[in-house]
Amino acid sequence: MAAGGADTDAGPDAMDNMERPVVDEQAALALAARLYGLRGGTARPMDGYDDKNFWLQNHEVTDNPFLTKVCEAGYTLKVTNSLDSRDLAFVEEQTALLAHLADHGVVCPRPVRNKAGHTYSIEKLRENGPGHAVRLLQFVPGEILGKVPWQPDFASQAGREIGRLHNLMDEVDLPAVKSRVTEWSLWEAPRVLTFAHYVEDAARRALVKETRVWKREIISRLLLGARPFSQAKPGKRLFSRLYLGKNHRFQPLAWEAVGKSRSLGKSRLPTASQARGWKRLESGNAKKYLGIPDFRFAVYMYSGNNVYLVKYAGNNVYLVLGKFQQETGAQMEYLREDSGLIHGDYNQFNIVVRREGSGSHSVAGVLDLGDCHSAPRLFEVALTGAYMALASGGAEAIAGVLAGYSQERSIPPVAVDLLRVCVCARLCQSLVMGLRAHALDPQNTYVLDSQRNGWLVLENLWKAKHGEFEKEWREKILDGKLN
Repeated sequence: MAAGGADTDAGPDAMDNMERPVVDEQAALALAARLYGLRGGTARPMDGYDDKNFWLQNHEVTDNPFLTKVCEAGYTLKVTNSLDSRDLAFVEEQTALLAHLADHGVVCPRPVRNKAGHTYSIEKLRENGPGHAVRLLQFVPGEILGKVPWQPDFASQAGREIGRLHNLMDEVDLPAVKSRVTEWSLWEAPRVLTFAHYVEDAARRALVKETRVWKREIISRLLLGARPFSQAKPGKRLFSRLYLGKNHRFQPLAWEAVGKSRSLGKSRLPTASQARGWKRLESGNAKKYLGIPDFRFAVYMYSGNNVYLVKYAGNNVYLVLGKFQQETGAQMEYLREDSGLIHGDYNQFNIVVRREGSGSHSVAGVLDLGDCHSAPRLFEVALTGAYMALASGGAEAIAGVLAGYSQERSIPPVAVDLLRVCVCARLCQSLVMGLRAHALDPQNTYVLDSQRNGWLVLENLWKAKHGEFEKEWREKILDGKLN
């Protein structure tokens, strides 16, 4: 129940070339015997998004000097999709991270070495087919949070566990994980527009398209808080010197909002009169470039001797335009300073719970680090809140996540101003990408779970009045600090 995958590009073209492994129970047993010396027993298929997972039970081990005692709970045989399998450095570091977490008391799948002494191998499942990383992990017993009745305290427990993971992740240096680009990064949220046609309901599709404005805004404010890119070559990798590093796939999104360029000659910055004149000239094109008529402000991005007027529209998107515009410096400083490794997909199906004597369940373990990468820790809080809202059927669970997380790590008030827009971005990712995955593989109904109540949660959260949730969130953060 873990995932894996030098530097892969998870852009639209790359994802179209991804091959999900085709493995049945017999093939899984054959791989387990040949690679790990596990013979006999059974292989039970498990849920997976892009990978194939099998629960191996009741096996005996032979001719594997690195596996002398069989795990009583069994093992998870994980066959990774072809795209992630190309990133061998990430596969190795992800495995090392699992071992680090397990060594520090986190209940997670511990890697097992194969007969050659390695924690993975690359296998071709068909002639002339792509290679797939195959790994064996100790099975984590328990139940999946998303498959048991919801308990209100699940949210706070999940939040606290994420805070604990972040503390442990700060202790390791994993360059390949840190530089990884994954389609499930919140930075990649605008990509769902590419797949909006999979949303058949017109109203829901319109909601997804509406969110492109605030997705663009959250990215824009992060970009604009970085150093000017005066040394970048005009017209090439406009944002390459900014905070986002190698993640250039924001360039098409930003250029969608770029107006006409103006030559400045030898000057690096526009004069005040130029700025005023360009704003008047370009504001009439706000609807053309942004799709909405409410033009709020313009900023100038420059590359070489060219300056580009970049327009962002507001409408009622106060969470970003209000707080970000007023406190950009403080917010940018926070997002940068509190960035680090995150789990990346801490959803209700990657959380193990166990039944207690009273009959209730408690969060006991974590699965699947396949989307681990570096990002602002706020993003992890947001995606955890999004998935707890999906599991519970209401946005109220987000407050519990904040209360739990703040028991382990601090959450400054400025983060609350961004939280709602980040949660909504993750909901859009999950909803649209789930529809796309099902369209490409109709037999994989696991990817449709978010459709059950996700649209309702998104609509209620997105259309709520300013302050409706934020006040409670701030109170929960304070409660968490006091506990």
